[in-house]
Amino acid sequence: MEHSLHIWQPVALARPRGAHRLEAFSLKLDRRLTFYRRAALEQWVLLEADPRTNHFCERPGFIQFGERRYLAEFWVRYLDR
Repeated sequence: MEHSLHIWQPVALARPRGAHRLEAFSLKLDRRLTFYRRAALEQWVLLEADPRTNHFCERPGFIQFGERRYLAEFWVRYLDR
């Protein structure tokens, strides 16, 4: 039995106070993406340009580490893994 994770839509967030709203269109996902940090936008450029990237999702969900929750920036699926 194959266990695979299918994450297609990002977590909806309000724009953080004082953050810029950066929008881009992904040809791989065929939809508009919204970022609030320049580092996330730059990571998206790398994922979009990488031919090994099969699918990805920005802000896929939260990761629990100890007592704190952190928002994951990206979930990525590559052709070979």
